[in-house]
Amino acid sequence: MLILATDMARHSEIVDDFKNKLDNFDYGNVNHLNVLKMILIKACDISNEVRPNTVAEPWVDCLLEEYFNQAETEKQEGLPVAPFMDREKVTKSSAQIGFIKFVLIPLFESICQLFPQAEERLVAPLRQAKEHYEELKEKEEEIRRTTQGRSGVTNEGGRGGGDGGHRSRSPSSGRSEETERHANKSSAVNNPSQRWTSRPMIL
Repeated sequence: MLILATDMARHSEIVDDFKNKLDNFDYGNVNHLNVLKMILIKACDISNEVRPNTVAEPWVDCLLEEYFNQAETEKQEGLPVAPFMDREKVTKSSAQIGFIKFVLIPLFESICQLFPQAEERLVAPLRQAKEHYEELKEKEEEIRRTTQGRSGVTNEGGRGGGDGGHRSRSPSSGRSEETERHANKSSAVNNPSQRWTSRPMIL
């Protein structure tokens, strides 16, 4: 029973059940204790970001690379690819911000309602990790803007060919039909209700 609690498909169900019991939690109630055990094993299973960043981030890199390799193999085989495993649709920062904000912090905050003395060691590090990835995301976006700006200048200077002004378009200015068709699917990268339904983002 306990190991099945680590299935992310049941994440919301188990967390909601635990939250509903918090106001009147009874250590003498077997059902209450079983739910607490499930919550604790879930917390252990996805607690990587609670650890110092120097320990946690290398594991994030390893897991993302595993996901990306799987997605590339699935594409080669013509199989469907989960958005959060697609190198073209997710970055480390966007993946971690969503996972920490919508999965980890709510989970560990609920645990700390029962064990408030643990908040400094459990929730505070998660908030710091979220800030770290938000800063990383800002840097990534700045690099992308700079790269796109340079690309635009280069294309502008090369005008005069058969495609005229089309060469100076920003790569992001004209979304293809294929991109549009996948827009909603890709939004799952930052949507906690669509992501991590069958497997955790962090081991």
